[in-house]
Amino acid sequence: MGYKRKDLKLNSANKTNSLNNGKTYDYQSYRKKRINRVNEKVRYNDASNDDNDDNKENRQLSKNRKLKRRRKITSLIIIAFIIIYIPSLFNWFYGDSVATAIIYNGKIEDSINTDALIVRNEILIEAPFDGEYIPLYEEGEKVSANSVIATVLKESASGLLNEVNEINKKIIFAKQEKNKISGIFNSDIEKLDNEICNKINLLVDDINNNRMDGIVKLKKEIDDIIQKKAMIIGSDQNNDVYIQSLIEQKEDLEKQMSQSIEEKSIPFSGIVSYSVDGYEDILKPDAIKDITPEFFTRLMADKEQDIDRLSRKTSAGKPFAKVAIELEFYLVICKDAENLGFLDVGDVILIRINGTNKVVQGTVDYISEEQSGKKIVSFKIDKYANELSDLRKLNIDIIKSTYEGLMVPLKSLLNINKTNMTANIALVKANYASIREVRIEGYNSEYAIISSLNPEKGVSLYDTYVTNPKNIEDGQVISQ
Repeated sequence: MGYKRKDLKLNSANKTNSLNNGKTYDYQSYRKKRINRVNEKVRYNDASNDDNDDNKENRQLSKNRKLKRRRKITSLIIIAFIIIYIPSLFNWFYGDSVATAIIYNGKIEDSINTDALIVRNEILIEAPFDGEYIPLYEEGEKVSANSVIATVLKESASGLLNEVNEINKKIIFAKQEKNKISGIFNSDIEKLDNEICNKINLLVDDINNNRMDGIVKLKKEIDDIIQKKAMIIGSDQNNDVYIQSLIEQKEDLEKQMSQSIEEKSIPFSGIVSYSVDGYEDILKPDAIKDITPEFFTRLMADKEQDIDRLSRKTSAGKPFAKVAIELEFYLVICKDAENLGFLDVGDVILIRINGTNKVVQGTVDYISEEQSGKKIVSFKIDKYANELSDLRKLNIDIIKSTYEGLMVPLKSLLNINKTNMTANIALVKANYASIREVRIEGYNSEYAIISSLNPEKGVSLYDTYVTNPKNIEDGQVISQ
């Protein structure tokens, strides 16, 4: 029995081996293969990573090469820009702040501005009583000797005066209407006369031909025409009567007024003025030498009287009008002595009267001694006395000299030599500064009139110059 079990186990083991061989399955081989596959995958990944690192390095190198190439191109462009635009860059540094202008012809004057007093030889006209005056001349009008300057009326005569004025208006209006009507009536009368002549010719023709019925008719028509003519003539005569009645009323009122009015005149010829300022007896030609700087200053500071010419009121014994009996007058000024050194008695000076647009010649008539650093000077004027009749204080310019030619600002000149009257100017020629010497013909506080000193390097009309040539050198590039 034991023998049989042994056989069974052997048979069973063999059977199992037979089954395994049939499936060809080997665990050890499987595990080895799996390990190999994992190793291969790891090697592949390592290889891939190595490849990626190589690619990144290559890309970085490529990027660096491109960046270097781009920087190189940019550097080349900048260098080319600097080389090409060096003149412009030079102008940016040296010419950007340089202002230029063009030379034109002009006129300048060297003058002194000052206040002045008008001095005249004036005769005052006083009012005989309270009331009002009627001016018979315009302000500043010339009058002959013994001319009636104005009519002065008492206050009680004002009503009569108004009536006379109203009657004068009626007379003027009636005469104007008469002239109009007379023109119309003269035309009508002429037509009627022509019509009468025609009718008479027809009447004569009927009488010669014994047409008695026509004669009666024509006679009646002629009588009607004559009646119309008589009416027209009578109307014109009535108009003359109306005007005559107005004239008689006016004369009657004037007789009543004669006791309340007075006509004022003077025995001298001159320029009449109704602007009385109270200085007439003080500012006379003979008193000019008595004017001191203190008196002049005080007089100029005094407020001028407000003259109401519209009211035309008068007060007994007070002046209401005046006559300058000479056509010439005097302008008196007061200035620092150092500013008047160019004047001598007898000099003829141009004077501009500001506010009137008038320039007159004045002869230096008087120069005082220096007083407190100032001098009094008077100029004799013989024009525009009528236009200045209502003025006492003026502002004037005493014109020392006048020049005309190429005009430039004084600040645009370099190395000004007032002794030799020369200077330099910076012209712009082809965008370069050209320093040229010029002659100064004349100047004032702002401008100078110049001319060429060197014909070969001169200045001309419409040349361009540097307005502020400080630090400008000859040949320097100037931007425009």
